[in-house]
Amino acid sequence: MDEHYPSDLMPAFEIRVPYPSGRESLVGSVINLLREERVVVIRAPPFSGKSTLLNLIGAKILREYDQLEPVLFHWPPRSKDEIGNRSYKEILTQELKRARKENEEWRSRRQPYYLRLVRGFGNAIAWVTGLVTETIDTTRDRACPVYLIDNAVNTYHERAMWEERFKNPDDAGNALFVLVCVHGSADGMVQWGSDLSEASQIESHRRIELRGESLCMLLSSLEIREIVGLWAKQHPFQIGSNLIEYLIFETQGHAGMLQMVLKHLSKMFSSERFDRDHRISLTLDGASCHRFLFYEDPFLDQLKSIRGFWTPIVESRVRERLKMEKEEKSQYQYLTFEDIENSVKRAASQLGGYQTDERDLAFELCHKLGVLYVERNDEDSLTRYIFASRLHQRYDPLSF
Repeated sequence: MDEHYPSDLMPAFEIRVPYPSGRESLVGSVINLLREERVVVIRAPPFSGKSTLLNLIGAKILREYDQLEPVLFHWPPRSKDEIGNRSYKEILTQELKRARKENEEWRSRRQPYYLRLVRGFGNAIAWVTGLVTETIDTTRDRACPVYLIDNAVNTYHERAMWEERFKNPDDAGNALFVLVCVHGSADGMVQWGSDLSEASQIESHRRIELRGESLCMLLSSLEIREIVGLWAKQHPFQIGSNLIEYLIFETQGHAGMLQMVLKHLSKMFSSERFDRDHRISLTLDGASCHRFLFYEDPFLDQLKSIRGFWTPIVESRVRERLKMEKEEKSQYQYLTFEDIENSVKRAASQLGGYQTDERDLAFELCHKLGVLYVERNDEDSLTRYIFASRLHQRYDPLSF
């Protein structure tokens, strides 16, 4: 674990990826944008680093911004029992109370021992004399809450919350919000239709998406070098000159995909096939990495259960979903499985993805399943359907 990740971080903000990057530039930019706009949405396909980014934001706020109070939590799914559901204000209040207590305990542990003694002694005197009723520093109550909400798709049914807090940030009150919303769902569990439009209705300059002109989820070349450097320290072989360029080309900066590639290589090099002498003499460059990934120990075989890929699991869910759409006589009721297959083939066969200036229900359904990602060009009114990375596209079993 490097200097970006203090070992004493409270569990809520721990970074749970094997080869982390601090993403200092992106994290700082998102916090600056948040303080200006009050509400920011992180919206990207499955497995692209949204939750990790949210944790990084929370950790930086906790360490460096005394006037802000990070509140990181997963928004609970709505219960079928309407009576048992809490209002959104109750959820926010309860989470803020929990986070203040946990954050204060972490801050206390970070203080030198003598300061903790002095502070504890002062709180004890104040409590005995009736000056305060709680020992926790009440000045923290004045810090601005920053609600870092993961799985914010569960907030889509909270119409009042979106209207009162998110769509008009001037009405957000004394609070800031960062919402993590999946862009499509390979699980097929998200409610479709108008619910999916909530995050997309937030102005584009307040959204962090997979790709973008300024802030986006994709790793920069410097961040990829940082991650590969951390990974390489754990292995005795030499790194070839074009390995970084190869990984940039194949992953296109997709954070989750890069982590999976490095984890796969580590597992392969630790196997009996590679003794220590072999590893020491090995120079891993772009060509040898490609050979290891696609021929000697096929990496793509490991992706059969990963969200965001066209896999047998997703295929079966597409069939189920089409059947349901037909029964409900929805806008997708006339689509066939062949329509969906052909859409995936067309997107996979074109390096830059499939472009259209017309609405296409089959492509739209692929996007909502999280198989394809959408980019729109407002200047020429074109919609481009692409895979999340080149490795996502390589996996497609329908075209190769």
